[in-house]
Amino acid sequence: MHYSYPSAKFQATATRAYAALNPGGVFCFDAVDKNTIANDQGVSHEHLQGTDLFRFQSRWFYKGEGDLLDLHLTIHKKTDATITAWQDHHSMLAMDIQTMKNLLTTIGFEVIVLKRDFSKIEGWDGQEGNVILVCTKEEEQKLGMAKHPQTL
Repeated sequence: MHYSYPSAKFQATATRAYAALNPGGVFCFDAVDKNTIANDQGVSHEHLQGTDLFRFQSRWFYKGEGDLLDLHLTIHKKTDATITAWQDHHSMLAMDIQTMKNLLTTIGFEVIVLKRDFSKIEGWDGQEGNVILVCTKEEEQKLGMAKHPQTL
C-alpha cells in the first residue's frame, strides 16, 4: 500500500479492495508510520553468488511533512576488481497508522492493527511504527443487507 501515493490513491485503492471483497473477506498489508521513519542509512544485506558479491541497501527518507515518503535502493555487484552499482528511487505514501486506520474504517472495514512481528501475533500498542493492518469487510447481516432476510 505504500506504493499507493499520494493519499488519494491510497483511499481509492482501499475502496476498490473493499468493493472486491465478499462480506467477511479480509484485506491485510503491512505499513510503516511516517512519524517513525529513521532517515538513516537503512538496512543492507550481502549475498555471495558464485564469485560475485552482491550488496543490497534500502532506506526510507521522510522530510517531516506531507504524504511523500522516498524509498532509495542501491545494489552493488563486486566481481574480482570490478564494482557495478545500480540506484533506484520510488515515491511512496507517508501516512501515520491512526490516520490510515481511520480512513479504512470510514470506507467500511473493521480494522485490527497488529505489531509487525512475524514470530507471534500481538496487538499494536500504538507505539511501534511497523504494523500489519487486518481489514475485514463486515458480514452482510451487520451491514443490514442480508441476501435472504428471515420472515417471522
